[in-house]
Amino acid sequence: MGKICVQVLDLCVKCNNHITDGQFYPALKTIDLIEKNYLQIILVKALKMVIENTIPVIKTHIEKKVTSQFNESLVHRDEEMLDRQRKAEEQNLSGFGDFSFTLEVEEIDEDSVLKFDLTPLYRAYHIHTCLGIPSQFREYYYRNRLLQLTSDLQISSVQPFVESYQTFLAQIAGYFIVEDRVLRTAGGLLLPDQLETMWETAVAKITFVLEEQFSHMDSATHCH
Repeated sequence: MGKICVQVLDLCVKCNNHITDGQFYPALKTIDLIEKNYLQIILVKALKMVIENTIPVIKTHIEKKVTSQFNESLVHRDEEMLDRQRKAEEQNLSGFGDFSFTLEVEEIDEDSVLKFDLTPLYRAYHIHTCLGIPSQFREYYYRNRLLQLTSDLQISSVQPFVESYQTFLAQIAGYFIVEDRVLRTAGGLLLPDQLETMWETAVAKITFVLEEQFSHMDSATHCH
């Protein structure tokens, strides 16, 4: 009886250390070991009750922590993309004078976009899978990205469209480059029909924006 309790307490300490170090997968493996191999043979009722009550709390803590880290990584990724787009826009505007404006389709720097680290995303999905709630994270991710797409599809209200359209289109292109990578590499996190819905939403909005802006165009070089 004493040996089992000592072993369980040692595993509890290891689990706590893993959580402190941010090693959530080893922490969950340790919890799984306790649940499968030790929980039913702990004869000290008080200890067994404490562990039974603590395990769900730990799992919830881990779930919230990895989701928070994932959200932080998204914010950081979006901020970096916006910063690059602003710099590109400033470079475009620096050469904008009295010349007639022509549409230039610039190659999207896909390699640059794909440098974004998707590890926090993979990690969060894996942890949710280990917790037995992968569908919860899949739904969360899809809702989150739809909201981001809606935000990306808003045109600038402080600049003429002719000065900001390249940033507008590049931002949307970057969005789909990333989501295509998620579709191909995240093991079912994003489904093809979900990405198709995103694309149809974007196409409809872009079409509306372009039609509206062209209808307001009063010269070959200016658009309100």
